[in-house]
Amino acid sequence: MTHILVRCECGAKLQLEIKVAGKVCRCPKCYSQFTAPEARMFGLNCGRVLSVNRIFENINSEPTASFTTVSAPQRADANKPPAPRANGTAASSHARVREALQRLCRDSSLGRESGSAAVALALHPWPDELVSQSVMDAIAAELLPARNLNHHDIREVAIDRLLRLSESLEYECKSSLAARYLDAANQLQVEGTQQSALGLSRPHSTNAPEVDLVSSPLGFGFSTLGKSPVDNSDDSTSSASTELAESLACLSGLGAVSGSMDVGLICGDEPTGVTVQELARRLKVTLPLDRFDKYLGQLSSRDRDILVSRSFVLGPPDTLEEVAHRWKITRERIRQLEVPLKAKLLARFTDTFKRLGLPVLSEYTRRLAPIEILYSAARRAVSGSQWKDTAAAVVLQTIGPWRRNDGWAVHPAIDERVRSLKSCLEKAADAHGLLSNEIVLDLCRDLFRDEAVLQKYAQHVLELGRACGQWTIRDTQKCRIAAALRFLGQPATKDEVAALTGLTSANVGSVFGTLEGVVRADRYRWGFEEWVDDTYDGIFGEIVQRIEECGGSVPLNLILRDIPDRFGVSEASVKSYLATDAFIIEDGFVSQADNNEYTAKSPETCSGAVRIGDIWGQRLPLLERHFMGYSLGVSFDIAYANGVRPDDDLRVPVAGTDYEVSVIWRRHNLNRLIDVGRASNFLKAAGYKDGDDVVVIPGTWTPRSHSLRAFEEETRDMED
Repeated sequence: MTHILVRCECGAKLQLEIKVAGKVCRCPKCYSQFTAPEARMFGLNCGRVLSVNRIFENINSEPTASFTTVSAPQRADANKPPAPRANGTAASSHARVREALQRLCRDSSLGRESGSAAVALALHPWPDELVSQSVMDAIAAELLPARNLNHHDIREVAIDRLLRLSESLEYECKSSLAARYLDAANQLQVEGTQQSALGLSRPHSTNAPEVDLVSSPLGFGFSTLGKSPVDNSDDSTSSASTELAESLACLSGLGAVSGSMDVGLICGDEPTGVTVQELARRLKVTLPLDRFDKYLGQLSSRDRDILVSRSFVLGPPDTLEEVAHRWKITRERIRQLEVPLKAKLLARFTDTFKRLGLPVLSEYTRRLAPIEILYSAARRAVSGSQWKDTAAAVVLQTIGPWRRNDGWAVHPAIDERVRSLKSCLEKAADAHGLLSNEIVLDLCRDLFRDEAVLQKYAQHVLELGRACGQWTIRDTQKCRIAAALRFLGQPATKDEVAALTGLTSANVGSVFGTLEGVVRADRYRWGFEEWVDDTYDGIFGEIVQRIEECGGSVPLNLILRDIPDRFGVSEASVKSYLATDAFIIEDGFVSQADNNEYTAKSPETCSGAVRIGDIWGQRLPLLERHFMGYSLGVSFDIAYANGVRPDDDLRVPVAGTDYEVSVIWRRHNLNRLIDVGRASNFLKAAGYKDGDDVVVIPGTWTPRSHSLRAFEEETRDMED
């Protein structure tokens, strides 16, 4: 080490060369002066050290200054015990520093509080004086093993750390405290010459103060007061062995996330050359997957088969019948065996497998993912197992269990939210079933890794539609057309909307008439009500509207000028409607015709007229469109002869059947035909086909509809 890192009052960091003691450096921000101390070197390449600042700072405050610009001070009496501060004790100082270590380990996902010793280089003999929180965090950071595990003797690294702290305290004029750290380093050095790195014992020195050193620099967490490390080569149940195993289980899980088992890379640092497996071997601890494989291997073939094929399976398990048939016993016996086998395995491995799987699977406890992605992640977490799928299923059960939802995995933590998601979206949709992207993202926030996954789930599971960059509550023609209109932002033609939705113009036109709140802006364009100041009601409707506004009679030239100019229709089209039976033109004024003013012609003059007794019918050819819902057209005069009158809107049954049809007389019909609608179902049921002739007899009584063949037979009977 050739430099040390110091922090100035202004917050800036700078490196001081320690090869040249007394060299003065300046802070690059505030220009404060610093003097480099003299360092003791042990030939180690252990990286940088963050120097201790204001070790006597109050425990509740942050340091306000760094190294002072002083030369090497006079050493105080090393044997003189430090004066305890009035507001703290040694015990509280120990607790605070250990808390910093434990928090550091938790933040790094390296294990629970009791396992923090398993990843620290050493728990030093903390002094009686209280230290600030930032100082404790800096010291704790120096204790992580990621950079130093590849050293030939990790004990030397721990000694070097103690000496660095001692030297920093010395130059802070805290000689008595520095002496305590120096003594701790000397004791560790003496014990290292007598014991192995994993079996240190406390020397009986009368001059040495009573300090509590960790027996192993790798962090067994033992006191040096006469304790020895535990042999963890088997399934020992000691607390130290359990803590180490759980810490290594968590390291293994982090290794699955990072894609490397190198301890340095797992900790986010440079490679150390030491893998989790090598660390376990040095510590004589059996890794969780090795213990799991050993446990399954010691079971009988039948018991193992029950666990592997039924209790812990990725995907559908074997049925009781299938397992019972393999072992030639009853289904009930398989059930009796499975319950205790499963309970025993979970009791033994639940805690450990949670630590193993959480680094990989924690994301899926709060997010939705396809079930195969979850299975893949679980397999990755237990990739070293002989029974990979079985171990993965155990991990999923200990952290879950996940619910399958149309091929997606749902964790209990988000299950209620996922179940209510569809109803929440339906409540948020507008009258046309449209959902803004902001609403969908807000309701689905944090449930998906990215928008692509959200879109896949929304379309396949929630059955939402996606049109013109907007979500719809259902994937229907109505929703798609409404989304296209919103996208255009102004009234549009059927062709413009059809181009955006992939529908035909005819389909768009038929849907426009049924969309609530969508009106005609003119002859060709449709839009939402709020976009249109004057809704276009068709030429007939616009003529009637102006007649009513003018008190029952409106000048002809006003109609011929105003309607074409406002709605883009031709004057010829307006004249065609004015020429129908719906209007009367007298002296240049237009008014509506009264029902009693209709003068019918003789039915005999109508094409295809057929008389049966006192009633009249009309022979019509059936076309393909009539089977698709389009109405049949019957002459006004034939309908009038049978008692139907202008403006009638009737629903009447078809004679001799249970079917009903509609009979509607619109006086402004340019072809002077009444509409006989809702007949397609009857025509199909009666066996008619495209090209057949049919005689339609409309009336206010029960109407009759016959094919030409039936009509000829009936008329022949009448002649006879």
